[in-house]
Amino acid sequence: MPQPNLATRRSFLRHAASVGVVSGLVDCGSFPSVSPVAAAGARPDPQRYLSPFGIGGCHSNNYSAQANARWIPEMVAIGLRTHRCCHTGWPAVEPEEGRWTWDALDRQMSYLDSQGIAYGGIFNASPKWNTKDPKGTLPVNHLAGWSKYVSAVVKHARGRIQHWEVWNEPPNGTGRDQRPADYARIVIAAYAAAKAADPQCLVGIAAKSVHVNYL
Repeated sequence: MPQPNLATRRSFLRHAASVGVVSGLVDCGSFPSVSPVAAAGARPDPQRYLSPFGIGGCHSNNYSAQANARWIPEMVAIGLRTHRCCHTGWPAVEPEEGRWTWDALDRQMSYLDSQGIAYGGIFNASPKWNTKDPKGTLPVNHLAGWSKYVSAVVKHARGRIQHWEVWNEPPNGTGRDQRPADYARIVIAAYAAAKAADPQCLVGIAAKSVHVNYL
């Protein structure tokens, strides 16, 4: 596929920003991005390049390296170099209590590295085995398990993922009777666990499609 020129890239970004395709990713600042001229396969340096622009995929397009491969090459071709997050949710890495599975995440991170894509991570969801919290709610009744998960995934991805987001689009995925104060509880627990696991990591509140009034 031929590489679009700079004017084409700029035109795409202006249009995408106007319709909300390109997400502004914030971590009390911004997620890392690399220069549009960075070669695919070159590992991004998150400390060198910063941009408010990036792109994310829905679950069906972001649950694995294979899913990413359906669309990431096209994003690279038009100069986008920041992906919101890998599939780092709690159920994905601890499907059974005490059993950690990293193969799928490792393959996804390696694929994104091979494409020269910078990426963040997200602390999200509650596994089926967590019976302390109703399905589809914030895990406020199992903060010990939540904190253990956050610690484990940050330790595993240390050196590869520096920027972390807490939860996906709240109040989505929260209980009808849960309030922003409940979200604050998981944010506080996640921040403490993540910083203990990697003092250099950055942790921010939900930054994509969030209900502004909720926060």
